[in-house]
Formats: sequence, C-alpha cells, structure tokens
Amino acid sequence: MSTMMNLHPEVYETYSVSATEALGLKEDKKIAKGGSCQVVVATDVNDPAKRKALKKLMFLEDERDYRKKRFYFCNEIRFLQNVQHPNIIQVDKALACPGEFVIAMEYHPIDLYGAMPCLTDAEITKYFTQVVDALFYLHDRHIVHGDVKLENVLIDMQGNAKLCDFGMAQLIPNKSSKLWGGTRAYNGPEYTRGQPVEDVFQLESFSLGVFLCALSLYVYPLKGLDYLELLRGAESVPDIHRVCAERLLCPSPAERASISEIHQLLNDHRQSESRPQLDVIDESPAPVVSVPKRPRLKTCHESKSVDTEAVATQSEQSMQEWTE
Repeated sequence: MSTMMNLHPEVYETYSVSATEALGLKEDKKIAKGGSCQVVVATDVNDPAKRKALKKLMFLEDERDYRKKRFYFCNEIRFLQNVQHPNIIQVDKALACPGEFVIAMEYHPIDLYGAMPCLTDAEITKYFTQVVDALFYLHDRHIVHGDVKLENVLIDMQGNAKLCDFGMAQLIPNKSSKLWGGTRAYNGPEYTRGQPVEDVFQLESFSLGVFLCALSLYVYPLKGLDYLELLRGAESVPDIHRVCAERLLCPSPAERASISEIHQLLNDHRQSESRPQLDVIDESPAPVVSVPKRPRLKTCHESKSVDTEAVATQSEQSMQEWTE
C-alpha cells in the first residue's frame, strides 16, 4: 500500500422538505428495504427519462437513533465524495431532510446477485477484474470497503461494474481495526463477531474470494460452504478464476493473497492473452466439442451478454440486502 488518503469532510445540504421535492423528483418505486433504510427509484418531474436512486436512512425521534443513522450517512458520503474510480458508484447529492438522510446517486437496476445466472465466463472475468481494480484503488489509499458481496456490485447500461454501499468503509492507518461490518457468508475463518480484526485488508481478500467462487460456481454464498472443495469438483471453472479463488480463500490470512497480488495476477493474465500467437496455424477443421452451458434465468436474453432490461425486475428483488 502507498499513501493514506486525506479525506475531506462530507458535504450535504439541509432541507425542510422531502428529498424528492428538494430535487424535483417523483418517487417511482422501492427497490430495496432493510431495517430503517430503503432505496427507491425516482424520476425527474420534467424529464421522466432521467432516473436516480435514492438511498434513505430514516431516523426515529430519539437522539440515539439519530446519531446512529447520521454516522452511517456521513461515513458513506465522505468516502464516496472523496474517491473517484470508473468502477465505483458516483454520488450526485446528499441531503438531510425531515426524518431521513438521503443519498442521491446514479441508478443502475442490476446487481451481480440477480445477474449471476446469466453471465458467461468472459463476463465474470470482466466484472471480477473491474471489482479488483476498484479495491486495488481503495487499498492503495488505505481504504477498506468493508462489505464486498454480489449485491454491492451494480452493472451499468454500458456493461461495467460499479462497487456501491460504502456505509461500512474505513480508513485504516495500518492493518488492524476494532470494527468490521461485512456480511456473515463472506467473512473469513479468522473473524469473530465483535472482536478486533488483525488485518482487515486480508479479511476483505477472503470476501472477494467468496464473491468470485459464487460467480464461477453459480452458488449463492452461505456460511460454512467449503468453496475450495467445490472448486476441486468443478472442471469447467476457468484456470484464472480457480487460481485467484484458491489464493484468496487461503484459511491463513498470512498466506492469503492480497488485492495487490490478485491485481497483478489478472494483469499478467491479460497480457498473456493479448500476446500474438507465433505458432503455425493449423487450418484443419476443429473437432466438435460439447461445452456445458451455464444455467440461465428464464428471463435472460439468448444473447451471451447481459440483457439489462430482462434481468432488472429480478435483480431489484435481490437488492434487498444492499441496505443491510
């Protein structure tokens, strides 16, 4: 890791009216809900083609709940307002309104949890590489995301991954932290709830390994799954996926690959794939090989690429965990 980022204070505006009224938006539909937080889609009252995602943290009347929600609100916008990366979600505006804190951001209807059954191996490699790029950018600045999972990676209309939900993000001067948010199914074996973490960056590496295995094996993450055993029995998993997953899922944090090492592995793989083939080309007809197909959702388009419109409705249901 290099230089720790100097985070500027979060910036938000205070209004005496609702966020939709303040922004000139009309609430369209709710796409995620968890506890006292929800995400809604809102359209511009003057241009229905323009849509925004509004993440709302509703607070109760008591001071304790207000401070808790304000902490998560300020934490998320502070990081998102300071980082800039093509594979990290962008915030448009942050507002404090009566009874709620609101983060307005770009709207992408699909997450990897919902899109997973429709993805090809090439698309998995692409999205995984983009997430690694984003995490490498963060770790290089001593920032840990804190909750890497399928639901927290959106796909935009251009087919690019966007890492979102920075409510659990932390700026870590060294490696350890007394706090860790995370999602249970993605946590490494060294993590004990409520206990300090010796190396949060290596713990995040394990989460990334679960993330990759879920995509490569088409298995929704569950606590206790032996992903390394599942990998050994999966012959169709591409070598680069297998190598990265095995390195990331090493039970020992000291022996586990860092995000930087995975980033280098992927770069080396890309370079080797792009090298011109100097061997003599065999022009004889290729044998017919039966390639097993990845299971697909009924709503998926027959095209190999993700059909964003077809998967949107199903993905919106899966985004329920985004706010948890």
